[in-house]
Amino acid sequence: MLRARERTERAWNRLLESMSHKVQDGCAKVLALSYNDLPIALRPCFLYFGLFPEDHEIRAFDLTNMWIAEKLIVVNSGNMREAENLAEDFLNDLVSRNLIQVAKRTYDGRISSCRIHDLLHSLCVDLAKESNFFHTEHNAFGDPSNVARVRRITFYSDNNAMNEFFRSNPKPTKLRALFCFNNNSCLFSHMAHLSFKLLQVLVVVTSRDRYQHVITIPNKIGNMSCLRYVRLEGRIRVKLPNSIVKLKCLETLDIFHSYSKLPFGVWESKKLRHLCYTKECYCVFIYIVLFD
Repeated sequence: MLRARERTERAWNRLLESMSHKVQDGCAKVLALSYNDLPIALRPCFLYFGLFPEDHEIRAFDLTNMWIAEKLIVVNSGNMREAENLAEDFLNDLVSRNLIQVAKRTYDGRISSCRIHDLLHSLCVDLAKESNFFHTEHNAFGDPSNVARVRRITFYSDNNAMNEFFRSNPKPTKLRALFCFNNNSCLFSHMAHLSFKLLQVLVVVTSRDRYQHVITIPNKIGNMSCLRYVRLEGRIRVKLPNSIVKLKCLETLDIFHSYSKLPFGVWESKKLRHLCYTKECYCVFIYIVLFD
């Protein structure tokens, strides 16, 4: 943070003023200072790490495409390749500030996967709740009016939090992103009865330690007209409905780590840029990038 600081009296005075952040704990205060020093455009990208469980290894490919899907990365030209390059620059910037740890790199030195320290993860969760950027299964409840305002939510563990959340919020009209990192497949039954008109990112990651029964995604997914990023991972057999071809904004469909059959016509999706899946009968990995 100090390395990136402009070496002027005015810049250092601003640094001292930011020390008055309301977080009182000594360590948290220093971490919050690093967050406050981030450029405005980088802050939501940093907070996004809190949507993943602690110590979770995050693929750079997933992260940057989620940022793009939620319009956290915007380029004036509208060119997707340019947006992807900018997202990669943002991730490198967070790493250079020592806010994010590199887990793996590709053969040419690019970031392949990364993770965030537990203390910084806690900071993300606290700041995200404070600003209504996202909520977790532990802090999404309370005032019903606040529950209705939730924009992003993540479920980390196996419990009844998901059922409780959707019971208290039967019209999640504000929800932009939904993350599920547990073995509770009830999410898809909720999707059959609720409206997720503004949902842009859907991530479902289950355990790879055990096989699960076939999960049928309801046809209503075709009505989620804003959905741009879908990732299904785990030892699950997912039946994708043909209605998924109606998702005109879909940019990334990642079902590589699950067992799914692609609906006929998905190849014709005009905005689909990344398609990852396993053709089970041949046990081969197919990854396709559709360029502009």
